[in-house]
Amino acid sequence: MITTIPDFELGFTILIAGSFDMFPKIFDATGATIVRAAEGFAIRQLVERYAGTYASTSHGSNSTITLVANKRGLVIDRFILNGVDILKNAFKVSAQSWYAQAVPTLLFSDEKKQEGEYWRAAQSNERTEGEGSIWDDFCTANIDTILYPPFGFNELVFWDAENDEKFGRVELTAFKLNLTRTKEQLDSQAKEMQETLEL
Repeated sequence: MITTIPDFELGFTILIAGSFDMFPKIFDATGATIVRAAEGFAIRQLVERYAGTYASTSHGSNSTITLVANKRGLVIDRFILNGVDILKNAFKVSAQSWYAQAVPTLLFSDEKKQEGEYWRAAQSNERTEGEGSIWDDFCTANIDTILYPPFGFNELVFWDAENDEKFGRVELTAFKLNLTRTKEQLDSQAKEMQETLEL
């Protein structure tokens, strides 16, 4: 069996000589090992490049977005748009436990220069706890939502990657709003990096 995991640009093949009854167990064990290793690497990249608090620098605009990276991916922890809590007022549509996740589209605003990474905010259900296959968790099938012409309401564009590849700005295209990584966040990350280097 050939399996691809496009989220991580990975694939693997399982060849079995003998009884097919062992296949599900081998598939789960192999898949779990590969996916968990890839997730760990991806989370480190998300923390280093995307996670942080971004705020509007425009006078009179009370807009911020806080992104955290953990086992669920790049999660929108807080999203205030002109004083309105978007997570409480625009996203929640089910009684299930959920979170807002930023999902990469692998597209760029400037494809030639590979600048301006397009992402989408999507509502995801919390992972199920207990026994079960890693393949049994919730999977978002559609990350496109309503349009605020001509842009998606949930569209985020990451700009201004520095030499260390940390992004400095998030554009909310539907609202024509740019949010800049806050200085407190930069200072905190620099301190964490220094502490890591000292260890």
